[in-house]
Amino acid sequence: MVKIIIYDGVCGVCNNWVQFILKNNPDPEIRFVSFQSKVSKPYREKFEIVNMDSLLLIENEKCYRQSTAILKIFKLLNSNWKYIYSFIYIPRVIRDFFYNHISKNRYFLMGKRENCKILTSKDKSFFLE
Repeated sequence: MVKIIIYDGVCGVCNNWVQFILKNNPDPEIRFVSFQSKVSKPYREKFEIVNMDSLLLIENEKCYRQSTAILKIFKLLNSNWKYIYSFIYIPRVIRDFFYNHISKNRYFLMGKRENCKILTSKDKSFFLE
């Protein structure tokens, strides 16, 4: 089952997160698409996403946002990273408070990018763009 991660293509934090997932990804069904891409438009319309204030994970016809999306992604990763998913038991309101603080300051923390890292041909296969 394909899992789609929609990320802010100009955000330094988001781009670093995508690189981290690619490095630690055991799941060949993960695909990436930037929010700014035309390819993401049908997903944005379906799940009524107007602006990019959260990384999104679309899995099994459901759209997960904020800390829930991040934790579900950790669950898909190699090695001990999957154990971070246990933070899902912390109430979402608390998790999302911290997520939102980082999200609102993401451009300040890591800046904006005009372009992304050059991808290997293997990595390119994970992108829908």
